[in-house]
Amino acid sequence: MNDGRAAAFSPGFARRSLPSLFLGALAVLFIVILPFFSVTAAAAPADAPRDPVGSIYVQDDAHVLSDSTKRLIRDVNKKLEASDYKAQLMVVTADSVPSGGSIESWTISLAEKYRPGEGKKDTGLVYALAVKDHKDRLEVGYGLEDVIPDATAEQIISQGEQQYGKGNYDAGVREVVTSVGRKIAGNGGGVGHTDDESQPSFLNQVLILAIILIGGLVWFKITRSVRRGRHGGADLLLLGIPQLLSRRDDFLDDDDSFTGESVLGGGDSFRGGDSFGGDSFGGGDFGGGGASGSW
Repeated sequence: MNDGRAAAFSPGFARRSLPSLFLGALAVLFIVILPFFSVTAAAAPADAPRDPVGSIYVQDDAHVLSDSTKRLIRDVNKKLEASDYKAQLMVVTADSVPSGGSIESWTISLAEKYRPGEGKKDTGLVYALAVKDHKDRLEVGYGLEDVIPDATAEQIISQGEQQYGKGNYDAGVREVVTSVGRKIAGNGGGVGHTDDESQPSFLNQVLILAIILIGGLVWFKITRSVRRGRHGGADLLLLGIPQLLSRRDDFLDDDDSFTGESVLGGGDSFRGGDSFGGDSFGGGDFGGGGASGSW
């Protein structure tokens, strides 16, 4: 019994088992983090259409905005996102309110669908303009109701309505967007970083852990190959890590129970997509604050 116990914990057994331990740890890691990816995907805001100039921040279905105004909207959003509030403003124009509904129901439906604004702060805004209905509304997220109360929202949109009465929709939207940016920046919303940003997010920490585990496995395989005399330092430079990793006899001993295919699901991998320079809404919530108007 003692001999069997000694053999079980011999250096040879440890060398044979170490790759399996690494792969086992990676498998557990993926099992743990996959639910978080699923929850995040389920709770993520809908991906807004991408205007070629204004990105996700502009939906100009009424075709009343110039490219310069669309760029202004995106530029203002970049400044708002860099502020302490992490605010976001979505501008939507249409000929009429869809389905003959109210301007209020339309705007809140846009806010709830796309959810602009930092999720933890609820600092989103949606400005909707129905040109032929002569109606507009500024919807304000929970986290900005103290900065832009209903009375202030009414003052902001009235500046645009003065231009709309003259048929200057492009100029009116510029007035509204500029006023929103100034109001937030003038209430302690200067560019800065919160304490939350100084700490790595949970997914970043998981990614770092995965890199460490994979790096450890690569290091083990290299040192094991060199120790067995299969490759020297110059060989590693010539062959490269990918070719070294492709050798199954270097990867696992015949009696190992884990395989790369079983752990990684047959070679599937996570892939990122293009997001128009990283533009995305943050998942803010809304409670009906804001103001509606007409001209």
